[in-house]
Amino acid sequence: MRLWDTLREFSSKYRPSGKDSRKKVQRKPRTHRPRDLRVEQMEDRVLLSITPGTLDRVWQDTLERAIQQAADLNRYSDAQLQSTTDWVVGIGEEMNPSQVATLLGAQYVTVPTGIKGAYVFRFSSNLNWRTVIQRLENAQVVNYFYPLVGQERSLRLIPNDPLFVQQWHLLNTGQSGGVPGADLNVVNVWDTYQGDGVIIGIVDDGIDTLHADLVANYRADLSYDYFANDSDPQHELPSDSGHGTAVAGTAAAVGNNATGVTGVAFDAQLAAIRLISGSTTDLQEAQALSHRSDLISIYNNSWGPAGPSAIGFSVFAGPGPLTLAAIQQGVTTGRNGLGNIYVFAAGNDGYLLDNVNYDGFANLRYVIAVGALNENGQQAFYSEPGACLFVVAPGGELADPNDFASGIITTDWTGTNGFDAGNYAGVQGTSFAAPAVSGVIALMLQANPNLTYRDVQYILAQTARKVDPADADWTTNAAGYHINHKYGFGAVDAAAAVQAARNWKPVGPELAIDSGVFQVNRIIPDNSAVGISSTVSMASDINRVEWVEVTVDISHISPGDLEIVLVSPSGTQSVLATPHIHNPFDTGVRWTFTTNRNWGETSGGDWTLIVRDRVGGVVGRLNSWRLTVYGQQVPGTPPDLVAVIPNEGSLIEEGAELLVAPRELILRFNEGQQLNPNTLGAIQFRAYPKMAFSKMTM
Repeated sequence: MRLWDTLREFSSKYRPSGKDSRKKVQRKPRTHRPRDLRVEQMEDRVLLSITPGTLDRVWQDTLERAIQQAADLNRYSDAQLQSTTDWVVGIGEEMNPSQVATLLGAQYVTVPTGIKGAYVFRFSSNLNWRTVIQRLENAQVVNYFYPLVGQERSLRLIPNDPLFVQQWHLLNTGQSGGVPGADLNVVNVWDTYQGDGVIIGIVDDGIDTLHADLVANYRADLSYDYFANDSDPQHELPSDSGHGTAVAGTAAAVGNNATGVTGVAFDAQLAAIRLISGSTTDLQEAQALSHRSDLISIYNNSWGPAGPSAIGFSVFAGPGPLTLAAIQQGVTTGRNGLGNIYVFAAGNDGYLLDNVNYDGFANLRYVIAVGALNENGQQAFYSEPGACLFVVAPGGELADPNDFASGIITTDWTGTNGFDAGNYAGVQGTSFAAPAVSGVIALMLQANPNLTYRDVQYILAQTARKVDPADADWTTNAAGYHINHKYGFGAVDAAAAVQAARNWKPVGPELAIDSGVFQVNRIIPDNSAVGISSTVSMASDINRVEWVEVTVDISHISPGDLEIVLVSPSGTQSVLATPHIHNPFDTGVRWTFTTNRNWGETSGGDWTLIVRDRVGGVVGRLNSWRLTVYGQQVPGTPPDLVAVIPNEGSLIEEGAELLVAPRELILRFNEGQQLNPNTLGAIQFRAYPKMAFSKMTM
């Protein structure tokens, strides 16, 4: 019980009565058990407390309201009432429905499920509806009645775009041979939200600004070309492939316009930020990722450092200082202080043992790293795993380069310059899983524009759907989150995420605790499954962990031999690095790894770093490491209050009035409860005019 939280608004039931025959519903008087309303008055401020109703009583109230609404005959036209022969009639449970039906000149049809004392009676179609109502109103045994009028029901909004039926990532019916339902679960959202008013920045190689399925959503005034340093982000040859157009269409191609494809957030607006058309500098990247951060809500980034498929080996590479600062500023001050949302593709070299934790962009705690699913709801062969992987979404998996059915069907650079010879193409990659998530976030922001960037992360983590449940890597952390290195928290569920966003309570301020650099200076045993471990103990200042950063300094001329694992106090393991093809010029691992697998856990206790050298031939050394934990301190459950004593006097009785504000209040709680700063901090006190206490004792 929270002492001052008992102040509530209390409204009695309002039962309008009508004199018109359509409104009149004869009912036997009902006896309602009153809610135990208690009033305690201090000066001219009233504290109200109300005993919660039982589930059964709440359900009965809900049912009565539904019956009252159905029994309001003004809801129906004369034609509807005249065409109705079947009526739901409420009589006492002890009554014989056949006898009552005969009394009314009707036929007893059936007993509907779920409502005691309710039956379906059928009247002759030759009877005028007013006669039927008169009979029902005059029958003393009838408590209520309403007509079973046929209601028009429509399918959820299904876009009229001709290629929508092929977009299995939006609505998977098995049309491409995949598993029905393995999609974004977005169609039902479109009845209410389509991304209106939300701007998605497509940081890519430009877009086809004149594409028939993009032009209506394109914002030229918010677009820029940071590669060529001009205001036209249109694709150019020979540097561009049309990648950005495919990304943009996935997120926000115009929907329901009888043209081409449908975007996830098909009414969102698109700002094209051309950047990835060649080598880029730290300054260019910083400028692109902070471009119009006041108006752009989401920055979609379907790119990252080159990996094994391009250069033959994995690299630890990420943003320069300017870009890092730009992203940090974006989440801090962007969107008028709510924070910009940065979405990054996890990478496509999973089949070459690459890992998203080696990508310094996707590895940042500020961003949402997105992996890819195929049409069966399983990890696409190319999608990179990692401890920082946040969620997954459909990205396609093309078994045949000439068969696009299993890919993501989206917009293509108009003409012959893009992925295909036409204006649309089937594509695959985490490049297209990422904009699908950006589209879902746009729907969330339309539902609740006040979400912070951390709110968005929480919602996605809490509403993600567990896919490929037979995969052996699934586990549950100490806070109850399902986690998997291949799938993060799971597949994005648009309907669940939007529903959660609507009434989301903002998360508390972000806190951080840091271990400082912990010197180890120990040899890592060669070709050993045991390796070495090092432990640091952290305080319990954070009881809801969000992100954990592990900064390591390891000397090793063959760093691709190493496996690095972090174990939390709760036993949750984060695999930060696994054996891979390493950069031949590397002499070790000096990197900050990030994991979200401890989401919701506590910071307090021993954190253990394990480093194993899985390949023989070279010996290395763990020089040092550092642990930083980010999250929030959430107040605990307040203790149960059993007594309030003013001015060292007697107990305040139920309903008692105090004419003068007390100098002090003593609060007494049930025995055996844990009283500490966390639980006491959960007690909410509210100040009211004319109420001032000089002392309060608990």
